[in-house]
Amino acid sequence: MRGGQSPSQNFIDNGDGTVTDNRTELIWQQGEPGFMAWDSALSYCEGLSLGGHSDWRLPNIKELESITDDTRWNPAIDTAYFPNASAAFYWSSTTGPYDPDYAWVVVCDQGHVGDDGKGDYNYVRCVRGGQSGLIDLPRTGQTKCYDSAGTEISCAGTGQDGEIQAGIAWPDPRFTITYCDGNGPCANQSSDCDQNPSTDVVTDNLTGLMWARNGNLPNGKMTWYPAIDYANNLNLSGHSDWRFSNVNELDSLRNADEPNTATWLNNTQVFNSARTITGHLLRSLALRTTHGPSICGMVTWPYSITATFSTYGRCVPDSMTLLILTILPTSGRQAKP
Repeated sequence: MRGGQSPSQNFIDNGDGTVTDNRTELIWQQGEPGFMAWDSALSYCEGLSLGGHSDWRLPNIKELESITDDTRWNPAIDTAYFPNASAAFYWSSTTGPYDPDYAWVVVCDQGHVGDDGKGDYNYVRCVRGGQSGLIDLPRTGQTKCYDSAGTEISCAGTGQDGEIQAGIAWPDPRFTITYCDGNGPCANQSSDCDQNPSTDVVTDNLTGLMWARNGNLPNGKMTWYPAIDYANNLNLSGHSDWRFSNVNELDSLRNADEPNTATWLNNTQVFNSARTITGHLLRSLALRTTHGPSICGMVTWPYSITATFSTYGRCVPDSMTLLILTILPTSGRQAKP
């Protein structure tokens, strides 16, 4: 989950060197302790005593993304509350499993996600608490831990994402297929009545989002604007309210325990033909949900894809729940991507 727009009322300056995010109830270190290697960042946060608390930790990648602000850049964070923030890389506790001597970072000039070698020096912002606000961040999916050389190690005492696993647990099953034909859902859901995955849809039981099962529904690449038009005009599974997915929605499908998220999605036997570029899931999935008004957004993974870059298009419907503080679930709280 990226932070989206961050109005000032989202944050509280606690006056003790910490800032509370009202949306997630995460409490953040306000100052800048400098830059350091990944192992040192984990140790620094574990040993930090600040604001009367000593249970600080290095944030996972979803937590770190949550304080970015898509309306700001250089840095993409509210400097009224984080006045000395740098437009540079900030470490997360989440390893890049496709190359485990790297870890995920938020690049704070534009707020996008990237990765960097664990031996490199980057900035640090520690975190504590969370999971009692308006927004419940889900887990990243990471369950393994690795040292700086990329060797898998025991998670005990590391402070890594694989040990802490902060966030809402994933449901089991994570995804549910609805078998459909050209007219809508099949009467008998025990099998696919038309034996065609391209007419089927998938519900993510973590977020409530509905996706097109076919990860390459247009059967080829398209640039950004035609992809939006394609999604807006899509009829699938008896629904016509599909739309292009925004960055938070697509990010919700990432599994930080898997070297290649698209391969993982395909191997679940739920999705079909999800595509990758250099090992990264393309921002090209179709989804719909039953809550709220429409939203659109530019997509990034891990960097922004320009509007003229041809990519495999997917889409999302004209209603959804998941934009921070703008659209809320119809009842109760819900995990947000």
